[in-house]
Parts: sequence; C-alpha cells; structure tokens
Amino acid sequence: MFVEEPYNFLVSGVVFGKIRDVPFEEKRNINKCGLSHMFAVSGLHIAILSVFLILIFRLFRFSGILSFFGLTICMLIYCFFVGFSPSVLRASIMAFCVSFFMLFNRKIKPFYVLSFSAFLILLIWPMSILGLSF
Repeated sequence: MFVEEPYNFLVSGVVFGKIRDVPFEEKRNINKCGLSHMFAVSGLHIAILSVFLILIFRLFRFSGILSFFGLTICMLIYCFFVGFSPSVLRASIMAFCVSFFMLFNRKIKPFYVLSFSAFLILLIWPMSILGLSF
C-alpha cells in the first residue's frame, strides 16, 4: 500500500469503507471525534470517483461512448469492492445518468438527471419508493 503503518487503515477505510480493518482503539477515537461517517461509502465517494474518471478520460481524449462505458464499468467495479449498498447503487445510477447526458452532449440540468435517475431506480427496484432514503 502507498501509506505506511499505522495510517494505512485510514486510507482503506475512507476509500473503501472498510471499518473492520480499523483497530478497536482507533475506532473508539474516531467515534469520539464524530468522524465515523467518513467510513461510510456514499454518494460523495461516487461523485469524487466519477469526476476523477471523467477528467482522466478527457485528458486522454477518449470518445464520448468510450468514456460512458469506461465510467459505467469503473462504477460497477467500485460497487463490487465496497458492497452494493443502496446509497452506493443510487449514487452510481446518478453518475451513470450524468455520463449518459454527457454522451449526447446534452446540457446537464439537475432536475432532468434526478428525474431520470429516479425513473431508473424505480424501474429496477419498484419497492424502493417505500424506503425512507428514496
């Protein structure tokens, strides 16, 4: 790993949400400081990853379709590594929708992206409309 002991658990915890790798004493200190939310993989992680990937794809001048499929595949791989929690899946679908709009050179309007994402989520998991987090 790029980060030496004893701080490597922080990197894997923040990036991949692996709280089980954190020593007990450190978990207790993290909870006391109110920073335990940093170990929950959420939409922020997906947004950072997708923006980073889009910048990389633009830097190497990938075509729109190649960037779209590259981002989609990378999001699926990341979801596999962090676990397919509902928040990660929703954020990945949102990133998929943003890249879909970018593919067709459409102006990205948040309401359209949110509506399209909600449609896809309900198409895949209709019962998610009953969930509090939806």
